[in-house]
Amino acid sequence: MEKLYKISVFLHILGFAFWAGGMMFVSFIIRPAIQKIESYPAILEKIAVHFSKITWFFIFPLMLITGFVNAYARTGTINPFLWSEQTNGKYIVLKLHLFFLIIIVSAIHDFWVGPKAVKLMREGKTGSMRKISGIVGRINFILAMLMLIFGISIVRGCL
Repeated sequence: MEKLYKISVFLHILGFAFWAGGMMFVSFIIRPAIQKIESYPAILEKIAVHFSKITWFFIFPLMLITGFVNAYARTGTINPFLWSEQTNGKYIVLKLHLFFLIIIVSAIHDFWVGPKAVKLMREGKTGSMRKISGIVGRINFILAMLMLIFGISIVRGCL
């Protein structure tokens, strides 16, 4: 079980790093670098759709499965209702709630607000939907950082 746990932790951290790192790379490097290019909406859409597919079909399922394996290794149970009875179990439960909140916020961003903002940019319109898309993306990133803090707290007990 210890070897499986170590592999699971590695994959969990790798998945999170890829997801959070991808959000930061797109937000801080790609978007500013291509913002003045005429085909900005098309390029941004292509990057967002590709990243979204990887996130929804690989990263989120990986994070959920490895999260449950890691929680089982730390609590001795796969039942989320019993996790809070264990040491640091409240952080595990909180992290699971944050994960589902991130899923909801990501769905809003990836399937509604983001595509609508890109559509309006293609039409030469800017405005509130683009700002809302940015705000929703930032909220998602803040939630991801909170999840990181709780994950560290589970292992290191620093909260």
